[in-house]
Amino acid sequence: MSAARPSPEEIRKYFLDPPDPAELAHAEAGLRDAERRMAEARARRPHPGTRKREQNNRLVVAGALAFVSLVMSVTGSGFLGFLGLAGAAVIAVRAYLTPKEREEAEREAAHRAWEDANNERERALRALREYHRRHALAEPKPSDGQMDRVLRQDIELIKSRALITLNVHPDDLVRPAYMARHRVSFDASAPSNSADVHDPFVVYGPAYGAGYAVWSAAGADGRRRYSRYEVMVICTTRYHLALYRCVLDTFTGALDEERTTEYHYNDVVAVHSESDPNAGGRIQIQPRPSQKYLFTADTERYFELVVSSGDRVRIVTGIGSRRTPARQGQAGAQHVVHRGKDPDFQAVADAVRMMLREKKGGVHSPPHGL
Repeated sequence: MSAARPSPEEIRKYFLDPPDPAELAHAEAGLRDAERRMAEARARRPHPGTRKREQNNRLVVAGALAFVSLVMSVTGSGFLGFLGLAGAAVIAVRAYLTPKEREEAEREAAHRAWEDANNERERALRALREYHRRHALAEPKPSDGQMDRVLRQDIELIKSRALITLNVHPDDLVRPAYMARHRVSFDASAPSNSADVHDPFVVYGPAYGAGYAVWSAAGADGRRRYSRYEVMVICTTRYHLALYRCVLDTFTGALDEERTTEYHYNDVVAVHSESDPNAGGRIQIQPRPSQKYLFTADTERYFELVVSSGDRVRIVTGIGSRRTPARQGQAGAQHVVHRGKDPDFQAVADAVRMMLREKKGGVHSPPHGL
């Protein structure tokens, strides 16, 4: 029983970078600073008891001055007594107004400081929420093995669909005789292919076209994986070669752009598996931002069938880049560097090429079932 397919959201995480941890540290530091300033602003708010004590002290001074002024009036110092009473009145009025004004000013300043700190706290909290939102979109990522398993399962389903769509039964499939004689098997350069005669050949690679780019990410194993694949299933029967092509959405497993083609062996004139150094303008690969430095995609490796009418059936199997060697025997010489460990499906090209030779050259296929 195969494992359940991860959700599109889980697969999407593989192609996204998590946010920079420095953003989290900055937001947390901002939050701590804002909360410290808010606490300081609260501590600076005047307490009602402070104003009351100041008012009482001033009233005591005013009362003492008024008492002295009365004594001076009784003893004959009328003018001085009048001045003393006037001063006592002023002190009494100021005893009420001055502490209140100061308290209101201090309270307003503390409130403004608290509001500024609170606004800064809200900004830090928004930054924290945004960081965690982006982090949840990118982590935890599926493993490289999980991504490979999903792709293998999808390819197997596509091969089954291809047989049904092409109306080809597995017993109708044949392989080149040399594969049976030499017990040829397929390695990692041609994944999802087997030596089983009842299993159709398959090639695939990044699918890109006008108006959209394909997401790409390199795993810990150095292999690049893509968000969309173009898949071609090749059914070699006794009498003809049947092709099924589609585009696979890695996120959902959905298929679109399905096409089928059938050729007589005599109509197929060539099978190519090679690199195109002039494909830079067509390639639209969108890697993780952190992996853009890995290589510049300006060449493509492709698998191609050419028919006598001149039509070509091509599928890109990998992305490469042109590099000028540091030590070169010829000035300006360049060579293609294939990075990302994209499979080249050369073994499939060899098998189809040998099948064409057998059918066109009169070499019989192996007995049925081999």
